[in-house]
Amino acid sequence: MSLVSNTKTLKQKSREDGCDNLLEVVKAFCEKYYIEVLEMDSPYVANHGHHQHIDFNMEHHYQVEIFNAAIDSQLLELNSKFNELAIDLLKFNELAIDLLTLSSVLDPKDAYKSFNMDYISCIVEKYYPIYFIEQEKVIFKNQLQHYK
Repeated sequence: MSLVSNTKTLKQKSREDGCDNLLEVVKAFCEKYYIEVLEMDSPYVANHGHHQHIDFNMEHHYQVEIFNAAIDSQLLELNSKFNELAIDLLKFNELAIDLLTLSSVLDPKDAYKSFNMDYISCIVEKYYPIYFIEQEKVIFKNQLQHYK
């Protein structure tokens, strides 16, 4: 959970700081391998059939429409997965508590003093509703009474 949170923070910081650092790394790579580097101050030209000049430059296009859009997409995915993970964690904690409580109500110490038929019945209702028809639930409660 902390790794997800840290990743989200780093992504957000990267978005706020801009892509200047990344752009410098890309320029250095291109120069090293003799790859032509775009003039980032030149006007952005949309390639939609006819060449049209847009009111912003190449740097703005790559910063806003590509870099920020990619980070926004990643943050959206992290938020989505993080929420699913948090819900799964809550369900797991609830299950763990139920299992611990169930083990305590089945403790044979002191002649099963902590035995609790109602709690066991609730667990059956909560986790196994499709496995027992109503008649079996009644029989199960009677068996628990007999066991007690």
